[in-house]
Amino acid sequence: MMLPRLSNKQEKERILNHELGHWFAAAHYDFHIDHVAFEGNDHEVKYGYVNMYPRPKIENITNMEEYLLSRIVILCAGAVKDDAWYNDLHPLTEDQRSKLFNTGLINKTGLSDRSKISEHLPLISAIRFGVSNNKTEEDERFSIILNQAWQEAAEILSPNEKILDLMLRSMLAKSEGYYSYSFTNQEMRDMQVEATSQLSNTQ
Repeated sequence: MMLPRLSNKQEKERILNHELGHWFAAAHYDFHIDHVAFEGNDHEVKYGYVNMYPRPKIENITNMEEYLLSRIVILCAGAVKDDAWYNDLHPLTEDQRSKLFNTGLINKTGLSDRSKISEHLPLISAIRFGVSNNKTEEDERFSIILNQAWQEAAEILSPNEKILDLMLRSMLAKSEGYYSYSFTNQEMRDMQVEATSQLSNTQ
């Protein structure tokens, strides 16, 4: 079943929401982030991305496993935000949810988040479980890791849902009228502080 058709305005909001999920998870892991951006043409937004430079301190195999898992969690965070955004618009069927995750947004590299996740899964699986004996066992192990990453992404995002919603409103306001725009990491941090302050004042 096809996903709901979106207007250009909705597509822009969806992309910003998706990238906000990546940014928030990356900030949670204290990754070095330069900026968050979306790009398009004179009529629509085509894609978005978070420009970041992970600088992991890897001293042993445990550090490597933790780093790879954090990368998958950050990638899942965009899909977690997508899933929630679409459900607010129009509740998704399981087939639609699967399609959303497996195809997802494609950024300027030409890759979807799911394809990037697929690059990391064999590495973390080999570290955690060793070499798989067959495809079925490999798929089961990949599923365990992916479910863990999805859950961790949700645990990072869910308690901050109201803050993220206010940040999204700010991002939309700042970029109103633009189909290409860039937010520095400091701007993102400032919007987070402002959103947190707004919530504190209303409680």
